[in-house]
Amino acid sequence: MTESVLRALWDLSSNLFATTLPLNLFIIVGFGVLNTVLFIDSAHTAPQHPLSADEIYRRNAAKSGYVHRGISPDGTKFEYWIGLPPQYAPGKPSPTIAFFHCRGWGQNAYKTNILDKNFEKFRKEAFKRGYILLGITYGENSWMNLQGQKRAMAAIKDATKRYSIDPARLYGMGISMGGCGCMILAMNHPRLFRALCDIAGISDYTAFYNAGKYNQKLREALGGSPTEVPKVYKNLSVINFPKAFVNTPVCIIHGNADRTVPVEQSKNLARVLRKTGVMVNYLEVPGVGHSTALIRGYEKVVLDFFETAQ
Repeated sequence: MTESVLRALWDLSSNLFATTLPLNLFIIVGFGVLNTVLFIDSAHTAPQHPLSADEIYRRNAAKSGYVHRGISPDGTKFEYWIGLPPQYAPGKPSPTIAFFHCRGWGQNAYKTNILDKNFEKFRKEAFKRGYILLGITYGENSWMNLQGQKRAMAAIKDATKRYSIDPARLYGMGISMGGCGCMILAMNHPRLFRALCDIAGISDYTAFYNAGKYNQKLREALGGSPTEVPKVYKNLSVINFPKAFVNTPVCIIHGNADRTVPVEQSKNLARVLRKTGVMVNYLEVPGVGHSTALIRGYEKVVLDFFETAQ
């Protein structure tokens, strides 16, 4: 009886996705004295209990991923998109890439970059190799400040509880603010990621601010300018703490035509990391600016780098 009811509910929710009904629709169904609430939105939010992750995945013909939102025990709000590979099986730990978005995009930040058309080939190759993809929202203008770090960690912890993520094969990746974001998170949690891929990220916040980019946004997120809060800028600049990455290989990709984040941000970081003994694969892309197109042609390079990282 329960299985037939659940199947009917799933079919109903799938049909709702195709309608023009308002988002944030709640379906409340009584199972005796127990009520189950399913939250539906246009991003194919994964229903909660009693459907397990594998049931959700098998029943969703689109297989376009799911969104989880919640509040951690310490009151931190989190949100993330998760995509599961076809061979995903509960109880069987899977390698996972935690992807951090660029600045902006508001409430849809978890959808950016990793779901970008330029990342289509990367997604397909990652799924083919059995990777779970995790798109994390950590604040559209947080610049991975302390609150952004708390949100990111809350999302990772929640995803690890819900899905069979192998903590020994968790990789960090991001672009622009997300590139330095994954580096900052790894710097402050040295055993979190097995390897990293920083695409067009910022390694020196003070130098970036002094170049006149996003000054107002940086002041809002970090509580002032480098002159006003120098310690904050120093502590978020990963170039100042290369020893934090001695056990975490880093792949760096940057376009030499980047007018938003100067390529010197990555060149200098690669030089300092190598001098410290960090395993670095620095890839400078000719003629490409600050764009998701930087990943094109390097999909397998990045995944191979992850898989060979020790």
